[in-house]
Amino acid sequence: DRCTSESFGGSLYSIIDQGSLTFEGDCIFTECKSQYSGGALYLSVLNEATVTIDEQCIFDQCTTESSGGAIQAFISSGGILTIDGQCRFTECTTQILGGGISVQTDGENSKLIIGDGVIFDTCSSDNSGGGLYAYILAGAQLIFEGDCQFKDCSVSGFGGGMCAESQGEGSSIRSLGELLFDNCSNTYAGGGAFFDIIDNASIEI
Repeated sequence: DRCTSESFGGSLYSIIDQGSLTFEGDCIFTECKSQYSGGALYLSVLNEATVTIDEQCIFDQCTTESSGGAIQAFISSGGILTIDGQCRFTECTTQILGGGISVQTDGENSKLIIGDGVIFDTCSSDNSGGGLYAYILAGAQLIFEGDCQFKDCSVSGFGGGMCAESQGEGSSIRSLGELLFDNCSNTYAGGGAFFDIIDNASIEI
């Protein structure tokens, strides 16, 4: 609880290269803070590495002055980050991108997987993606394995609940369940969600 960093990752900064990292059990991150990115966690997931944030992890009131109020992640070269179902992000905030999570996923077979039942509750951003911001490019994928709820999230720019950008041939955003937006808001575009799909990328929701 209340871990802080004057740079990246208030609780943990980790580079996972061709390995694996799993957060098991009831992980609770409360009031974690970083000056730059990743209020609780800053993750680089590289070269077919895998990171799993297991069920029932809670991120509560985590914040950063940059991107990723709770989690900032960079995924490339076949890396996979999985946020399992029942994880909850509550009152997490950022000044730039992704009040709860900010992710850049780059390259074929690189994936961000959001499990069934993940909840973003009262998360906010001063820029884009009140709950979630995702930038998917060069054949990478964002996959929602089931229902995902965004409740009372807000943003000053794009996507009160979620902002997702997908760019390039083979890049895709897919939802296998329902994306639920309840009382999310913004002051520019996309009160619930904002999607930007360019250069032959695809989306299925």
